[in-house]
Amino acid sequence: MFTRLPFLIKRYRRLHPKVELQLQELVTTELMCALREGALDLGFMRDGEPDSAITIEPLLSERFVAILPKTASTRRQNFVASRRSARGAVRLLREKA
Repeated sequence: MFTRLPFLIKRYRRLHPKVELQLQELVTTELMCALREGALDLGFMRDGEPDSAITIEPLLSERFVAILPKTASTRRQNFVASRRSARGAVRLLREKA
């Protein structure tokens, strides 16, 4: 996630040198709490539950792929569900017995 974030931070600092920018890594629950309490002005996260006190705006979506050894069977019968959406295919693998 945030593959472009380092570039964007560098650019922001170049364009706004007088703005103090501090980065802090938090888990989602800590981030949401700090935003609600006013301890943070902005946060970035992968997921989060809707909160009436916080505005959540999607910034980007990344493509996720499965990486399997060549010996893994990826035939269709190995999938318990296959669904297409506007964002691509979603497939769930069967659990091993």
